[in-house]
Amino acid sequence: MNQRINSQFIGDLEEIRKRRILRVLVSYNRTNFFHTDKGPRGIEYELMAAYEKYLNRGPRKERFKTHLVFLTRPFNQLINALTLGEGDIVASGLTITPERKQLVDFTAPYIRNVNEILVSYKGAKPITRIEELAGEQIIVVANSSYIVQLQQINLALGGLGLESMEIIQANELLEAEDILEMVNAGLFHYTIVDSHIANIYSSAYKNIIVHDDFILRNGGEIAWAINKNLPKFKASLNDFIENYARQGRYLGNVLYRRYFENTAWIQHPLDFTALDRTPCLQYYFEKYAQFYDFDWYLIAAQAYKESKFDQKLVSRRGAYGVMQIKPSTANSKHVRIANIKTDMENNIHAGIRYLASLRDYYFDKPEYAPEDVINFSLAAYNAGPGRVRQLQRIAKRKGLDPYKWFYNVETIARNEIGLETVNYVTFIQKTKEALKLATQLEKEKRLLKQQHLNELNPENSNSPGPVDDDLRLDYSPFDETDDSGEEQEKNEGDEDITPAVSNQPAPAIEPKTPPR
Repeated sequence: MNQRINSQFIGDLEEIRKRRILRVLVSYNRTNFFHTDKGPRGIEYELMAAYEKYLNRGPRKERFKTHLVFLTRPFNQLINALTLGEGDIVASGLTITPERKQLVDFTAPYIRNVNEILVSYKGAKPITRIEELAGEQIIVVANSSYIVQLQQINLALGGLGLESMEIIQANELLEAEDILEMVNAGLFHYTIVDSHIANIYSSAYKNIIVHDDFILRNGGEIAWAINKNLPKFKASLNDFIENYARQGRYLGNVLYRRYFENTAWIQHPLDFTALDRTPCLQYYFEKYAQFYDFDWYLIAAQAYKESKFDQKLVSRRGAYGVMQIKPSTANSKHVRIANIKTDMENNIHAGIRYLASLRDYYFDKPEYAPEDVINFSLAAYNAGPGRVRQLQRIAKRKGLDPYKWFYNVETIARNEIGLETVNYVTFIQKTKEALKLATQLEKEKRLLKQQHLNELNPENSNSPGPVDDDLRLDYSPFDETDDSGEEQEKNEGDEDITPAVSNQPAPAIEPKTPPR
């Protein structure tokens, strides 16, 4: 079966039935497809699960049934994966566009009358006319249909002699739902999303404003995508959509209400700025991340996930502080840092040093891509290195790549130990990218403002400006989703390790209040 799943294949319905596998390409988000402790959920998952029953209807024996396999990909890779034969269908809330129709075929739409609308942060400059977007930054899903509409607006702005918008394509890990969380937290001021997604999230996120009357594209249609020249597969899907899945049919109506009118499954983000209240936090993150060769944004995201930066937090398993590290781990020979319970700096230092020890001893090897060195180190921090290595062995036996986390060992982890470690790694990587992008753009904005001031007042252009604190995180990133309800046994160091970092001298301890 693994060979049938992983090999490239394009075929019509008869060939799909012979293979007994229907590979569904999806993007992982809180609308279309996500995992809970009760199994997969999402409107695309439930629609495709219903299609599986439709496809196998009648007195068909089990050995002749066609089974669905869901394969997750970043949104901007879905169509390419389909055309390469890595999946049989894309079910991920795709809007039908002329550009996409040149590459793939679409089924009949199952959601109609979708508008692409503006969503803003409540503290942003009010927007009532397109001209007021001139010079503004607007962030959208990478390779989404929104980009074409925004580019057309920029052409119109240029024709009026106005400055273009800065169109920011988010990291491929970030979906529309993630971007809405970033706007809600004030990281960005404007985005474009589909109206049905914007309206459900506006019920949960109180810091966003949905501009229903600011429409970039109206009457959009959402459908599934398949490869061209597959008439029987398309006819089967269209028959299912017409009789069951489209709006107006019972199943379509039930699922639409479940995912686009019910906010119960949306995790509410935090609305306070923890890092702003504790300025020395970022100083410690940068200091020890640099010493142990980590991206400090990654460390900040990990600390946010672990404790929301709360040094007083104690878990039920006895983990302490910002990095949620146990005294036994901090006192072990590969960390050796005392007083982690009350000293925030020592706690952060110990957590980063332990993460470095996991990286250097287990995963800093040629078989791993640099990003997977980090992914596996994070997984080991959460679940323990011994458990992660066991998952790698299972992945290898099942024909997956034991040295790749996403879509490989991650899949095994979900099946073997539940969702916590899977969500842990994903959340940290998403948050890291969000923090990095927002902070870097803020830095660029401040530099541009300073250049503009220098142009207005050349006499002061050589004078030192105010201390640049552009790397401060004056916001709280979007909150995580953890459906497992369980806490993994973590950072116990379940194998004896003597990492390369263990004999390095620690960086000198500097004053607790960093220079501002």
